[in-house]
Amino acid sequence: MPQTRGQELFFTAVMVLFMAFGMTLYNDVLSTGIMTMEVFWIALCSFPIVYVIAFVLEFFFIGKLVQKLTFKIIDPSKTQPIFITLVMQGITVMFMCPSMSLVAVLLFTDVNINTFLISWLNAIVLNFAVALFYQVFYASPIVRKIFSLVFKLKNENNK
Repeated sequence: MPQTRGQELFFTAVMVLFMAFGMTLYNDVLSTGIMTMEVFWIALCSFPIVYVIAFVLEFFFIGKLVQKLTFKIIDPSKTQPIFITLVMQGITVMFMCPSMSLVAVLLFTDVNINTFLISWLNAIVLNFAVALFYQVFYASPIVRKIFSLVFKLKNENNK
């Protein structure tokens, strides 16, 4: 989708916005056991730090790794675009979920040397399937639509 560095920056910023807030809210609902406006505001307050960390990880490290791995696994000239997208989404979640689960455990839980590993693994298990489902069926289609609208309008205004 993104063709330029600026488009890549925009796409990543919006995708991380959707994924980081969605997963922050999900984890806060998990920890309280209920969705309320208070839980929504708690998620909104912790979201900025999560967003910055997720953006830096995705834009500077994981995004590049995902592209390399995707095109080692599949040949883009012989693969339908939807399958390329799905592979990229899966690999992204494969790396971002453990990474952001680590961040969340370190920032938002009371762990010590004895509980750290099990807390991190527990977070990965609770987040992985939800992150993949949310990425494939909600965040990605919405962000791709936003991206196409923004860059379609921008291209029309440049004509």
